[in-house]
Amino acid sequence: MIFTKEIILYPHKIAHTWRFGLRRDVVFTSSRFGAQQTISYSSKRFYPSRYSNFFTPILGVLYDEYLVESEDVRIMNKYLAEISGRDLSTFELSGGSVSLRSFLKEENTHE
Repeated sequence: MIFTKEIILYPHKIAHTWRFGLRRDVVFTSSRFGAQQTISYSSKRFYPSRYSNFFTPILGVLYDEYLVESEDVRIMNKYLAEISGRDLSTFELSGGSVSLRSFLKEENTHE
């Protein structure tokens, strides 16, 4: 995370750019989503459906919400809910985890 320059949320993908120039894009129509919250971290991860979440740090987008302003986390969760067609509570963890076979709800995959 210390090498992260920015994470940008687009209507159809999420992009992670590192300080040394490398960029990773994950397109939502073919991605999975996972999140986990503990006392020490609150991670969100997006990764291509064809890969295991084990490869997320290399092939996907991973970030820790505890390292971001709380207002930015609320805004990001709101947009994630809108884009995915899911309920906001899916993205606002209060201890625990969530794993979605597909980030987008089935009826949203045609967009």
